[in-house]
Amino acid sequence: MKSLDALLAADSPHLDKAALEPLREALAAQLGMNVQRLEAKQKEPSQIGELESLAG
Repeated sequence: MKSLDALLAADSPHLDKAALEPLREALAAQLGMNVQRLEAKQKEPSQIGELESLAG
């Protein structure tokens, strides 16, 4: 995420920031959901958990 944030912060005429920002937000949401699921799995190891795919 840091690399993506740095890329979005760069001033490049070849980068469509308006198109990339929603994708960055979606990625952040998926990563956040996966972190929550991993934390829940650590609390209750016997439960089955499924992570969200980060593939498009």
